[in-house]
Amino acid sequence: MVHRSRWSSDEKIRIVLESLNTNISLAELCRKYNVTPAAFYSWKEKFLQGGRLALSGGLKDPAKEK
Repeated sequence: MVHRSRWSSDEKIRIVLESLNTNISLAELCRKYNVTPAAFYSWKEKFLQGGRLALSGGLKDPAKEK
């Protein structure tokens, strides 16, 4: 059985950015979007890892390739 996420990648990014840009508590954010804390922490960790990878030169910038 294939598991399909309830949230799109854009929605996940928006929720993670909201947590970083506001003073809303994790519990309140999770209630607001009906997200489990475990799912949120997973999204946040992946988001931060992607940023680390990009800043360390691990990701190619498509704009520079053209």
